[in-house]
Amino acid sequence: MSTHSTGPRTAKGKAHSSRNAMKHGLTSVQVLAPGEVLGELEAFTERLAASLAPVGEREALLVERVVSCAWRLRRVPRLEAAYSAHNVEQHAQAITRPYGASWSEGLSVQGVEGHFVERQASVLVNLTRYEAALERSMYRALHELERAQASRQGERVALPAVVDVTVSASPEEA
Repeated sequence: MSTHSTGPRTAKGKAHSSRNAMKHGLTSVQVLAPGEVLGELEAFTERLAASLAPVGEREALLVERVVSCAWRLRRVPRLEAAYSAHNVEQHAQAITRPYGASWSEGLSVQGVEGHFVERQASVLVNLTRYEAALERSMYRALHELERAQASRQGERVALPAVVDVTVSASPEEA
């Protein structure tokens, strides 16, 4: 008989464990994150679909993409605010657990916060990266929708322009 866990066995347990790795929901398969209201997403979808006026399956798919990205983009400021709202006391407790209670004695608020600067920067950089990827995806879908709608209305549609850009970190390479 094995002493290792075989994972959840019930449907409820499996559904719960499927969300174990979710941290922010920006890259999740599910558009609706825990705590968000389905009715609000549906209303948001209806408003965007009404303003974008898709005709046919192709345009409807592009609108779905725009809605998905826009909904997730609305989540980013809430995530940043929630992350920034972490209380210094929680940081102090996190420090004292592994190093012992005396480790943080006498540290100022700035000292405790300073201990977490690198970690905070990493989280905020990742949020910014996800936000930029979502924006690019949303605008690509919007531009493709505009092209499809213009083509459907008989307008001549130019092919998307391809721009080759070189980015240099030092002025000598420019």
